[in-house]
Amino acid sequence: MTGDHDKPAGEGSATTPSLNDQPSVPPSEEAKKIFEEYLKLSTFFKRHQDLILDKLEESDEVAEAAPPNRKIMIFFAESLPIIDGLIQIGTTRKEYDEALKNVGEEIAGWRAQDKTSAAPPGEGQVVAAAPPLDPRNYISALTFEYVVARGLHLAEERAQAQGDAAAHQEAAKRLVVWQRIKHRVDLLTGQGSA
Repeated sequence: MTGDHDKPAGEGSATTPSLNDQPSVPPSEEAKKIFEEYLKLSTFFKRHQDLILDKLEESDEVAEAAPPNRKIMIFFAESLPIIDGLIQIGTTRKEYDEALKNVGEEIAGWRAQDKTSAAPPGEGQVVAAAPPLDPRNYISALTFEYVVARGLHLAEERAQAQGDAAAHQEAAKRLVVWQRIKHRVDLLTGQGSA
């Protein structure tokens, strides 16, 4: 790990590369734009994805040990700091500030289009005025969506890979974990239901 933090995220190219193989359930275009273009996290994430994904699996394990009515809350209490750490460590201050500015402008545009909603276009209308949407929270949620799409994709690949029975059984268990994580994050991003 020594030296991994020496280079800024995205160094070495004019544009930050996207992750090469596409997940079966890709992140939204907005999540991809924030992760790859605004925050330029692809290079950093590729270098540290195993550690980050393992930590998210640990968060799921802690949540699964909680009482049923607390599992989702515990999962987010455990996992959101990991995502925020990824953002804070993997991007420069300038990139993060620029992402906040761009997302803030997008949110203001949504509000101008529909004075009653802070929801992105296509996500339905809210009857009462919504509280202001903090760009930091929006960036975190969509970064989480992007990371989980990658984790689920890798779990699907492992589950489909040829190998001995024990390896296949372990891969199948990890796939269930990533499907559960995706369901929870879909609740956060408004793409799922409880």
